[in-house]
Amino acid sequence: MKRFLDGFRIQILTLIIFPFSLLILILAVMGVQVHQDAMRRLVAERDERSVRAAAAAISQQLHHRESAIIALALRARDGNEPQSVLDQANFLWGDYDQGLAISDLDGIVLANTESAESWTSSPVGDLTVGLNEGEVRFTHIFPEDGADPIVIIAARKGELIAMGAFTVTSLMRTATLGSLTDLQSYSAFLTDRSGRVLTSIGSPLPDDQMSTHPGVQAALRGETGSSYLPAEDGEHVVAFSPIIPSSWALIIEEPWEVVASPVLNLSLAAPLALIPALGVMLIALWFGSRQIVSPLRQLEQQASKLARGDHEAIEEPVGGIAEIQLLQQTMVGMMERIAAAQNALRGYIKTMTTTQEDERRRLARELHDETIQDLIALGQQVQILGVELKKDGVEKESEIRGLHKSTQESIERVRRFSRGLRPIYLEELGLITALQMIARDAELDLGIPVDFRSEGQIRRIDPDSELALYRIVQEALSNIGRHAQASQVWINVIFDDGGLAVHIRDNGVGFDVPERITDMARNEHFGLIGMVERAMLIDAKLSIHSQPEQGAEIVARLTLDGWDETPE
Repeated sequence: MKRFLDGFRIQILTLIIFPFSLLILILAVMGVQVHQDAMRRLVAERDERSVRAAAAAISQQLHHRESAIIALALRARDGNEPQSVLDQANFLWGDYDQGLAISDLDGIVLANTESAESWTSSPVGDLTVGLNEGEVRFTHIFPEDGADPIVIIAARKGELIAMGAFTVTSLMRTATLGSLTDLQSYSAFLTDRSGRVLTSIGSPLPDDQMSTHPGVQAALRGETGSSYLPAEDGEHVVAFSPIIPSSWALIIEEPWEVVASPVLNLSLAAPLALIPALGVMLIALWFGSRQIVSPLRQLEQQASKLARGDHEAIEEPVGGIAEIQLLQQTMVGMMERIAAAQNALRGYIKTMTTTQEDERRRLARELHDETIQDLIALGQQVQILGVELKKDGVEKESEIRGLHKSTQESIERVRRFSRGLRPIYLEELGLITALQMIARDAELDLGIPVDFRSEGQIRRIDPDSELALYRIVQEALSNIGRHAQASQVWINVIFDDGGLAVHIRDNGVGFDVPERITDMARNEHFGLIGMVERAMLIDAKLSIHSQPEQGAEIVARLTLDGWDETPE
């Protein structure tokens, strides 16, 4: 048996694992070769984009400085003092770091900046000889001491010539070559039409080799592109582009293998790590599935039950690693603290609601016993006054009648307000009658139809629940009046075997319903918060349905185990 197992292991190793590993290695080597060709093209494309962008930036700078010199010549031609023209052009001194000058057609300098004295100390006629009206000329001076070449732009307008000089190095700084300049083997250089290097970054070829450089020759012919050049340290990628309008060439050159080799070496080593990595991965997957994923899924299901109000679900152990068990214990502790806080908050809200209702009853009693009685007495005095004035022959009947009507309307408004504070009909006749009265009052106050209906066998419930449902309807109608802009309101009370449901619906502008009660407070939906709190006090379920421009509906559902056998 042991020999069979040993032979079986050898067969597995020889017939499956070894060929499979060899196949992976061959595919990896082929992939590295394909990757190498792709990297070679990618480096060439990257350098070509960089040289295009850099050449465009240099060309744009040359056009900009050409336009500036033309504008300077125009100002000088218009009769302005040459030195004053140069002093007012101080914003150009940054571009022309070697100075500005204005001369006549004989090459005599009429005005110049201090930085231009190095090249205006001698006659400049040879720089502008043969310059025609409106013509712009680019020229460059190569100092014998090996300093940066100086480029001079000259423009003629009338009898005056404006000139500006700058170093090629300062112009090269305008080219954005990106992160390429961080490579040690990277080089970029700018040449003139003869192949002579004007300025460079990195280590370009010697000057005697520049005239035959393929990138330089192609760029001087006006071509833009990239090519490959054999070198001692490997194959180089050469990207080139002409500089318009100066007949210069910009070249970028670097060995592409320097960029690609680290990635290629990593690709070669990757297949060797696949086999042990596969075994480790399988073990990790088994451990993670058994000790992490499965317990987390159970904990997630328990958390969902907890969110729905099942506080005992979170206490069932889920197992798993110690961190998951600690997380469950923490959630259990949080649940206990949240439950205690909810109970305390519910008690506080109940106390505040009771106090508020007591205060409303007191105010309603004072309004009924004092204010309304005073208004009634006032109305009677107005009637008596009208009779006496009529006896005295004073014709004030219309004024007295209007005053008496206003008094009666005030009495009715105070009565409606008093009924809102203390729903007497609710205490004496029950919920349905009280809701009918509040619907009638809302119709008068809002000026829109309020349709009230009830379905099922009407029955009485406990006073606290009736009062809470009444206040929910009252707050909903108040919100409709303030915000909904509705033209119709429907109130429907449905009695069934499980309890009753109160629906308040309107056809107003609607709103986006917040997901949580904290979002209601943040969005200042304080009326909705009050309705939710009153529903919580009587263990009712309050649901809010609304969308913009589609109205809103509020449903308060109260579930009761038993009913009063006597119908309302």
